[in-house]
Amino acid sequence: MIGLPLALVAAGGAAMSSWSHRDEVTRQLALVAPDDDTPLNRRFGYDAVAVDRHWAALDASAREHERVFLLLDLIFPFLYGGAFAASLLIGWASLGRPFRPALLLGLVLVMVLADWGENLIQLDQLGRYASDGGSALQDGWIRLASAATMVKWLGVAGSTITLLWLAAVMAARALRGA
Repeated sequence: MIGLPLALVAAGGAAMSSWSHRDEVTRQLALVAPDDDTPLNRRFGYDAVAVDRHWAALDASAREHERVFLLLDLIFPFLYGGAFAASLLIGWASLGRPFRPALLLGLVLVMVLADWGENLIQLDQLGRYASDGGSALQDGWIRLASAATMVKWLGVAGSTITLLWLAAVMAARALRGA
């Protein structure tokens, strides 16, 4: 139940990185900014200064790889969101549907919408950066993308914890019934 969404998050991230040649991005970041090489989508908060520093470490080709990654990451939430939703609903149904499923699906929906928001804003800001450099970055939009990134990760954590809780309740019930 919990393995499907977590495996999909890991495998999907690896596939998107491969397809977009993001290894070139991470290679350049490791060379130019070894103390600041965490991709933006994996951070828990960033600002326009951090984004400028991050993208300044990349040449035009690597920024294009990052753009392709962000485009692929517009599709990915459908996959991992669907896996989380299916797993949560399976656990919920296994417990006899003890509460409204909207609570579970709302968690997934917020996570997916946050991921889309993060990616759409970063795509826009990356285009501005490519045209006009760091001065074109819009601090308010960057802060919103950062908040969306944090909400996404909180949603992943919340969904994972909820799945663990559902699995624990199912296991406890099975032990009592055995």
